[in-house]
Amino acid sequence: MGKFEGIFIATDVDGTLVKSDTTISEENIEAIRYFQSEGGIFTIATGRYPDYVKENYAKHISINDYLISLNGNIIYDMNSNCKVRVSKMDKADTQDIMDYIMNTFSDKINFINVCDEDESYRYEGSVERDTCKCVIVANDRDAALEIRDNLRNRCTGTHNIERSWPTGVEIYSKTSGKGEAVKYICSTLKPGIKKIICVGDYENDVSMLKAADTSYAVMNATDEAKAAADKICPVDNNNHAIAWIIRDLENEGI
Repeated sequence: MGKFEGIFIATDVDGTLVKSDTTISEENIEAIRYFQSEGGIFTIATGRYPDYVKENYAKHISINDYLISLNGNIIYDMNSNCKVRVSKMDKADTQDIMDYIMNTFSDKINFINVCDEDESYRYEGSVERDTCKCVIVANDRDAALEIRDNLRNRCTGTHNIERSWPTGVEIYSKTSGKGEAVKYICSTLKPGIKKIICVGDYENDVSMLKAADTSYAVMNATDEAKAAADKICPVDNNNHAIAWIIRDLENEGI
C-alpha cells in the first residue's frame, strides 16, 4: 500500500496549479506523479469545460479519475469520457436574473457569457435553455464587487454568486459548486476516500476549501479563501505550491 492510499486532492487551476503564464511547473508535475504513484487520487476543479482540460492539461498531468468542471456544475469521468452529473439553473429563473442585471447594471458590464453543459454563448437578451452557469465580466473590480454583493442579497438561498477573478462574477445554483462536487465524488463515486485535501485561491474555491478534511490556500489567495482554509502555503502559484503541499502531507505522515 502506498503512503498516499485513500488520499484525494482536488485543486483549483488558475492562480493555484498553474503559473501566471498558464503553464504547470515541472516541480508540480513531478510531485503529482509521485503522489499518484503512492496511491493518491488527484483531480482538478475548474471553471472551464472538460475539453479545455483535455487539450491543455491532460498531456502534462494524469487526471484518470473524476474531473470537476464548470465550477462544480459538471462532474466528468475522464476514463469513460462522459458526464456523470450535471447541475443546471431553470431557464425562466435565469432569464429573470439576467433581466434584473441588465436593468440594474448594464453600464457596469462588458458582457455576459451563458454556459450550457456543452458550450457557452454571449448573452444578447435571451436565455436559450436551462443552463449551468452565467459569467458576468464587469468593467472593473469595484463594479464586480458591487454586482456580486447586490446579487448575493437578491439571490440568497437560491444561487451561488462568486467571483472567479477580480472582474468576473459567476452565478450558478446553490445546490452546485466545487464543494458540492467534491462531497458527491467522495461520498457517492469514490466512497473509499479516507481524507479529502482541497487547494484554492479565490472566492469560487471557498465551498471546496470548507468541504475538505484539510484545505490549503496558496500564498497569493484572496483574504476570503485564506480565511476558509486550514493552512496557508508559504509559496504562491508561481513557485510550485502543489509540490509544497504534497511534501507537507508526506511530512505529516498522511
